[in-house]
Amino acid sequence: MHSFFKNAVGKKEILNFYYKKLDTLSFEVDFITVETSFGDTNIITTKNNNLTPLVLVHGLYSCAPFALDNFKALEQNFKVYAIDILGQPNISDEIRLNSNSNEYGKWMYEIISRLHLFNVYLVGYSLGGYMAYKTLAYEESRIAKAFLISPTGFVKGSIIKLFFSIYVPLKLYKWKQDSKQLAVIVNALSTEKDAFNLHFLSKLIANYKFDFLPFVKVKKKEAKRITTPIYIFGAVKDIVVPGNKLIQKAKKILPSLESVLLLKEGKNQFNTEDKNMITAHILESILKTKE
Repeated sequence: MHSFFKNAVGKKEILNFYYKKLDTLSFEVDFITVETSFGDTNIITTKNNNLTPLVLVHGLYSCAPFALDNFKALEQNFKVYAIDILGQPNISDEIRLNSNSNEYGKWMYEIISRLHLFNVYLVGYSLGGYMAYKTLAYEESRIAKAFLISPTGFVKGSIIKLFFSIYVPLKLYKWKQDSKQLAVIVNALSTEKDAFNLHFLSKLIANYKFDFLPFVKVKKKEAKRITTPIYIFGAVKDIVVPGNKLIQKAKKILPSLESVLLLKEGKNQFNTEDKNMITAHILESILKTKE
């Protein structure tokens, strides 16, 4: 099987961060593996089995423990299933699906159905947001509501900004190991410095294969068929998925769009205040329905 990791040693270094992040969580979790027609998928689940199911999907070049950490308050109200996306730096199979097809949606639906879940709340960030959308487009019958946080696939950021803020410093860092180049990337993507995430990024750049393919795949005809309530979150200063453009596009093509939240100062990777605001909005949107 083709690997996106540089070598076995590099994979071990990256997965060490996976388990270190998991150890920082304040709640206990279980691991389960779901066999799909695309590959074996690892899922981290919280232990509160009597609560409503919520599927949580992480972003690009990330993993389930980071998603759980970013939205940890959800664990108090739901049985959370945090999914390791196939073909990303985690412990699911190293298989990347075709983003131009319905494969991501079919893959996610297989997971949800094989877990015997119904009336699921689906929360996805970045690439996970795109996958949540593709799930709705493929088969939405098991989804109660979907929350898409800076989802890829809807709009693109400025190619020039992305080139000089991410691509060039990434290449220079791989070449020279210059921490200043790493700082350029972090400052472009994040509103809050995090030593752990910075160290993880350095290992990821050194040991993992990146690609920079354009990711605008959402089609109006496909989006119009979705009836499940959708909630969109964006950030004004996000150079990867610009918030203003995202909200405008979502309002045009999503007939089931329930509400939007635009963070004025947020970037692609949210600070603690923004994460708490997003979590509070998700909880309010779900819990008020149950009253």
